Amino acid sequence: MYDDAFITYRYAENLARGLGLVYNAGERVEGYSNFLWTLMMAVVVKLGGRPEDFGPAISAAIALATLALVVWAQQRRGGNGVLAGALLAVSACWATWATGGLETALFGGLVTLGAIALMIAIETPGRTNGRMLLVSALACGLACLTRPDGPLVAACLGLVVAGLAMTKRLSWRAAFAWLALAALIVVPHIVWRWSYYGRLVPNTYAVKPPGMTRFVFGWAYLRDAARDLHLYWLAIPLALAAVLRAPARGLRGIDFTIVAAVVVPFTLYLASTGGDFMPVFRFVAPLLPLLTLAAAAALEGVAARLTARGMATAGVAFIAIVGLAYGALNLRESWRQQRIWNEGELVSVAWARREVDDWLRIGDLLHKVALPTDTLATTAAGAAPYRSRLYTIDMLGLNAADLSHYRRLPSNRPGHMILLEERELAEHPPQILLAHPLVHDNPSHLGLSLDLRPGWHDPVYSHYEVVGLTLLGKPLRYVACALRLDASQRIVEAGKRAQAELGSPQGVAVPAAR
Repeated sequence: MYDDAFITYRYAENLARGLGLVYNAGERVEGYSNFLWTLMMAVVVKLGGRPEDFGPAISAAIALATLALVVWAQQRRGGNGVLAGALLAVSACWATWATGGLETALFGGLVTLGAIALMIAIETPGRTNGRMLLVSALACGLACLTRPDGPLVAACLGLVVAGLAMTKRLSWRAAFAWLALAALIVVPHIVWRWSYYGRLVPNTYAVKPPGMTRFVFGWAYLRDAARDLHLYWLAIPLALAAVLRAPARGLRGIDFTIVAAVVVPFTLYLASTGGDFMPVFRFVAPLLPLLTLAAAAALEGVAARLTARGMATAGVAFIAIVGLAYGALNLRESWRQQRIWNEGELVSVAWARREVDDWLRIGDLLHKVALPTDTLATTAAGAAPYRSRLYTIDMLGLNAADLSHYRRLPSNRPGHMILLEERELAEHPPQILLAHPLVHDNPSHLGLSLDLRPGWHDPVYSHYEVVGLTLLGKPLRYVACALRLDASQRIVEAGKRAQAELGSPQGVAVPAAR
């Protein structure tokens, strides 16, 4: 699970506890970007479960259902469903975000269902499958509730539906029914968002808005995704099918139009956001079911065309080479993700896993040593605040009610473009200043990671004592933290008592660098 998942879990827990869909009690800020997933996690909490336990399991079940949908869709059209399913199942990206704790699998499943249901609804010339058409609209409407970029997918598929009506592939009555059902789901949520938060879009668009200036970073992100996820192997059969004019097995021309109506606009949107820094290219995952479905159909089509030209062996070899190469390279990437590393903006799955485990332990420690009235300030707004349950100042602004006290950073890293101004820390110092939590095995390596502009070091640090805290449990790990002078001794003593209760070393307070 990635740290951001715990932002969702905090909102869900507060909703289940009757505090509202909020990050901090009394502050209405839409810092999550997955409304439907947050509601699902709130139900888990209400039923007595922990989102960090059930979230990945529910997500995995949805991912498996999407995999089954891809296999079924290809099989019912006369294609090889196992081939389509295998191309999806081996994807390192798909496997990673099947259990990442976020809404990725749910959003990908709904987008896939919306597109495939529309394909099936119009597969018989002169006859519309009304039930599947409504399933498509329902899935697109729910996708809009799942992510704020869901309306882009719904709008593009809506244009396809309108185009089908104009070309008489669909009746206008059926097209209006599709549009009406999708709108019936989306519009009430927009009205509620405006009435509850006073905004039409989540706070994510304030701290990491899409824009033309980020296209260069977004294209680099997509380029790296194509390279590291080996998506070029999926492009080969699609390109060769076009060159050979080989009819795809299981998909028709209109089906490829539906796939393109989802993939192309969403890819452009991803470029405009500047990409992402989470492991294995999370934003690409929702597109993979449709991409692998199209690639499998094209792969079979090329093999069939080669067989028709008397080159059956070449056709079988082509499927084997593409399938095995794509699978082997993705399995190698999955293996590579189990090592701890970071490359530029990207980190590995193992890095993220260890980081979240550390930050959960920080949250557990703070829950034991701090008073419920203490305030925490950190750039890691997920696991530590979720477990600590303290009022938290999100120093990156995602969950901030007032962004007027934040300054722009010289960064194009999505979600890391603004930072709480030093004046706020100096004039309203929180009891616990965690900043960006850097956890180490050795206390001699500790230091507080806090970005301060020249001239602000003394005004901020004059309120604090910087110490190293020993995390509860094993293995021994340490984190630097700035404790406000009037709370420092209290928190350190409470930490010593907590360590003593566990029979652990009482090295709670060790020197740390500023």
